[in-house]
Amino acid sequence: MAVVALGALLYWWIPNDSVKHNQTNSTNLVTKPMSQAEEVLPILSTRLVEYTITPEETIGGIMNRVGVPPEESQNIIEKTESVYALSQIHVGKILKFIFAQEALASVEYPISDEKVLVVRREGEDFIATIEPLPIEVRERVVKFGIENSFYLDAQKQNVSDTTIMNTADVFRFGIDFESDITIGDTFTILYEERLQDGEYLRDGVVLGVLATVAGKQHKAYRFEDAYYDEEGNSLARAFLRTPLAYGSISSGYTQSRVNPVTRVIQPHRAIDYAAPLGTPVYATGDGIVSFSGWKNDALGYTVEIKHAGGYLSQYTHLSKVVSGIKKGSEVKQSETVGYVGSTGMSTGPHLQYALFKNGTPVNPLSDELPLGTTLEGEKYDDFIKNRETLQAKLSGNN
Repeated sequence: MAVVALGALLYWWIPNDSVKHNQTNSTNLVTKPMSQAEEVLPILSTRLVEYTITPEETIGGIMNRVGVPPEESQNIIEKTESVYALSQIHVGKILKFIFAQEALASVEYPISDEKVLVVRREGEDFIATIEPLPIEVRERVVKFGIENSFYLDAQKQNVSDTTIMNTADVFRFGIDFESDITIGDTFTILYEERLQDGEYLRDGVVLGVLATVAGKQHKAYRFEDAYYDEEGNSLARAFLRTPLAYGSISSGYTQSRVNPVTRVIQPHRAIDYAAPLGTPVYATGDGIVSFSGWKNDALGYTVEIKHAGGYLSQYTHLSKVVSGIKKGSEVKQSETVGYVGSTGMSTGPHLQYALFKNGTPVNPLSDELPLGTTLEGEKYDDFIKNRETLQAKLSGNN
């Protein structure tokens, strides 16, 4: 149990076997005496109350049940609001209340596996903080060849869906995991696993990947929350290939197409993606929103984003635009800006995606687009040291 500050002194909580609570028969409330620490004075009469949150309960009602005075309950709710809103407590989680000399000393609420909200008494007031829970991080390397598919073969190695998807995301600009992967390709993945009290919680980040796909080597090394190839070139590109996680091309970029609505032959300098109504639409690159809302009767709800280098991306026929995506707002690559719809001149749910450079349409699937960043100077030197460490772990020589 954590040591709790009372005034200027620190105390381990001391048992008082006579302490009982008028709600101890409740199935979701347990009162426990605290374990005694040696050679600590003064001795305090203390108890721990663990309360399992059930549906439709409020934090105020719970504190009333465990014996917290109403004025202190309100004080705690107000003092935690700017740190973590206790109105957002979740069913099934356990609140811990510690009482000393029958006065509330602290409250703990587990926000996640790795963070806990702690409310401590300081005199007649309460102070709220979010504190980390102890997490152990270990690294794991898996090596496997493709016999069926990347997903199935990674699963055979007990790789989680999270790490499978994260690995695919690392190479999203260089490998199409649906069409490029073939029998005989190989993968080596170095990633983190996170544990608490020796028990596995979940996978962490992917640290490095070596892949051989169709005879071509692909290498990725994590450095400062991004991924680079062996020479320090970012694996990210200025633009995503597509603005959807899933969807099929229903009409490509062409100089001559029969318009499905007007039946007139005209250029179609954009890509149409057929996708279910409401499918999230992602910004293909970092930029500033230059237009958001109803464009005209032809394009319907539209978002336009200005990017560096004179580029502008356009997303049309949306069912709606994400709240907060307004003219002048900054967006990041892969940020959701809207949802697939059929507004404007449209025969069904789809996204029309267009990319322009200095006002001229370009084909986002075939034209040369800007590359990502390349590390230089001290950053490059630091990357090389990190790369060498990851290479040794990937090869099993660490």
